Amino acid sequence: MIRTIVLYIFVAVGYLFFAMPASAEQYVVSDSAELDKAIKAALPGDTIVMKNGTWKDTLIRLNGNSGEPGKEITLRAETGGKVILTGTSRLRIGKDYWVVDGLRFQDGGFPNTSYGGIVEFRDGAGKHANYSRLTNTQMIGYNPPNKDTDYKWVSLFGTHNRVDHSHFEGKNHAGALLVVWRYGDTDKDRDYHQIDNNYFGKIPVFGKNGAEAIRIGTSEYSRGPSNTVVESNLFEEANGEAEIISVKSWENIIRYNTLRNSQGGIVLRHGDNSQVYGNYIFGGNLCNTVGIRIIGYGHKVYNNYISGIGCSYKPLSAAIILMNGDPKYNEDPSHGELVLHTYKQARYAEIVHNTLVNNKNNVHIGVGSDGYNVPPDSITIANNVIYGTTAPLVNLLTKPTNMTYKGNVMFGAELGITPVPEGITMQDPAVAMSSDGLFRPSAASPVKDKAQGSFPYVDKDMDGQSRDSSKDVGADELSASKPERAPLSRGQVGPSWLEAPPAAAPAAAVSTAAGTSARDAAAKSKALAAGTAEAVPASTEASARNGEYYMYMGAAGLILLGVLVWGINRGRRRKGRGA
Repeated sequence: MIRTIVLYIFVAVGYLFFAMPASAEQYVVSDSAELDKAIKAALPGDTIVMKNGTWKDTLIRLNGNSGEPGKEITLRAETGGKVILTGTSRLRIGKDYWVVDGLRFQDGGFPNTSYGGIVEFRDGAGKHANYSRLTNTQMIGYNPPNKDTDYKWVSLFGTHNRVDHSHFEGKNHAGALLVVWRYGDTDKDRDYHQIDNNYFGKIPVFGKNGAEAIRIGTSEYSRGPSNTVVESNLFEEANGEAEIISVKSWENIIRYNTLRNSQGGIVLRHGDNSQVYGNYIFGGNLCNTVGIRIIGYGHKVYNNYISGIGCSYKPLSAAIILMNGDPKYNEDPSHGELVLHTYKQARYAEIVHNTLVNNKNNVHIGVGSDGYNVPPDSITIANNVIYGTTAPLVNLLTKPTNMTYKGNVMFGAELGITPVPEGITMQDPAVAMSSDGLFRPSAASPVKDKAQGSFPYVDKDMDGQSRDSSKDVGADELSASKPERAPLSRGQVGPSWLEAPPAAAPAAAVSTAAGTSARDAAAKSKALAAGTAEAVPASTEASARNGEYYMYMGAAGLILLGVLVWGINRGRRRKGRGA
């Protein structure tokens, strides 16, 4: 009898021992030595907390263990924004499933290129991170003494990494701010990165090529798919160069971003089959502003709202630009020497359901120089609203071939094409500024239910509202439902801890009583969406872990007691039956 009871007890203890979840560790560190030690020791689910204060010339190398899906290893600030990395401080994420949260890079910079970039998703050549994340981080003016010194602020290597809810401001030197690096053009070289809910601002004109805010790929590896998503970011006074978002690879998605008062635009520079939709671009009537510039095959450009582009006529400053190709361009080695750095012909693009209003320059077709004279071919321009007072509304710099126009409504100035082709109606679209600062059609607008052609991927409009079976012309579908999206303002992007961003611009879209309470509510909502929260004191987390431990041990004791009582009673019953 006693042996049976002991056996039951051992079974119960063994079950509890193996079923009880391991308690995650938290390491609180206050200097580089402690940080390095914690990085080496951290296991999946653990957290490393950097104490508030100034960390100067600190090299953070996340090169210990990898996390696991759902059990990432987190490196975070004790309080968001209060861990200030200065001097030559930099970060290397060299393992999978790591999250870096709440750091602030300020009052630093590198004297030369030997330091690499500020943040790299690798720790040395070939030691790339995957499924890792940089969030709630800020970089301000982390510039070199000489503006010609070229280094990147964030370099994405590996696959499935994310940069989100971060703030990048004041970069004034050579080199793209954020780069997706690629090393091949095959299916296995897809990147699947996500860049979302960030602020890019106060970037002065650099005056040379190579100062993009975001660049996806390079000319060398522009013939394969990246599958990177750039969404819900705000670009404000991002004037580095003409390409604010530069796409140099295939099959990327650029959506729901807001570009405001920035001398540049979204440029599909290399690669095919990308999608650009749901973006709001406000040029502020500044010179050198661009909406969307198109090079390559098979792109889809739809549901974009573009206004205030250009201050005078310039071929490379327009809401929509279709470039000529270089006859020497060659991306097939079987046809001779590769020539990848010039312009591929624009072909098979679909430019549909966009709204272009009050631009100095609206549509430029066949822009080219230096012998680039292969015209755009087989382009579809359909169901767009173009309203402007500067002629021509469509400027044919080079006559395209096999153009298709369907369901477009244009008005306000001469078209620029004689005779007016079938598929363009010169009629007042009856758009007027609404309470949110956007030009929208009235209920009596001739654009209502007048879209032509089948474009099934345009199932929603720029507001995220569903389109009905009879779609409206333009980016906006008349709807009684509440909009799901709008142009972004400063309080809706960046770190959740950034309570009062300097020189916040008024929203040109959603009109709200934007007081402190609205800002706080947005920050809390953003933190929940990002899966982050404010820093919890170490003692509180330790208490929570201890409470969890004692809860399991208490449960174990009760189970063991129940087993023991049950065994004794069973023995008594058997003894009674034997008597």
